[in-house]
Amino acid sequence: MARTEFPTDKEGFLRDTRDWSESVAHELARAGSIELDPPRLKLLVAARDYYDQYGQAPLARSFVRHCQQQDPAVSSMTLMQYFPPSSQAGSSIKQICRIAGLPKPPGCL
Repeated sequence: MARTEFPTDKEGFLRDTRDWSESVAHELARAGSIELDPPRLKLLVAARDYYDQYGQAPLARSFVRHCQQQDPAVSSMTLMQYFPPSSQAGSSIKQICRIAGLPKPPGCL
């Protein structure tokens, strides 16, 4: 698949959230050594829904509550399972926001 052109900042966050698409998500995920599958894509879509609804990138706890409205089984462990935190990529919610084409969550380093 050819690389799509989309401007990012030095941490890999899209400069414009409107540049996001599923194909862009796949490229952003690959850059972080993550292979997107349906459960991961579902979390990314939920993060974008959260952003559309509240006008800001989600924090982990509020994002879990948001996801639980559709699937009560979602927990913070779910986020860590699908997007394992690392010193290079950051927290699970930071990775979710980056791959979902959202701004960096408040308070993330």
